[in-house]
Amino acid sequence: MKLALIPLEEWERLNDQLKIDFSLPAGNSARIYKGMAHAVFETAQGTAQFFSHKRSLGVVKGQTSYFDSLLPYFYKEVFSVQAMSHLAVVDPEVWVNSLKKDTSFVLFSEDHPVTGELYDYDHLDELLNEKKIFAFRISHFRHF
Repeated sequence: MKLALIPLEEWERLNDQLKIDFSLPAGNSARIYKGMAHAVFETAQGTAQFFSHKRSLGVVKGQTSYFDSLLPYFYKEVFSVQAMSHLAVVDPEVWVNSLKKDTSFVLFSEDHPVTGELYDYDHLDELLNEKKIFAFRISHFRHF
């Protein structure tokens, strides 16, 4: 029998090395993931577990496929998923005010993965900050 034993602290060591390689300030941290889908899942699931008393999340749908693989987990865990289409002409303030009080985070994308279209969600980010709701933004190309 062949066993693949991987040291448990290997991921932490890689993250620490990344921080050194990019000369990040002492208060910042870096995380290595297998890809965007893995990063989104780990971030959302970790936040949901940390704020286990908050059982709602928001998502702007139709911008990226990375959220599609994440939502079944939250449906299974009986989270209230409050979705808004990126094509809907909805005032962000109205939508943020309609979010439940136990909303822990909102997922949205800064740009489209194929067309590169940029979405202007700075106002949405500000509104979420005022309500103390985390905003998780995915950037496909804008960060370049």
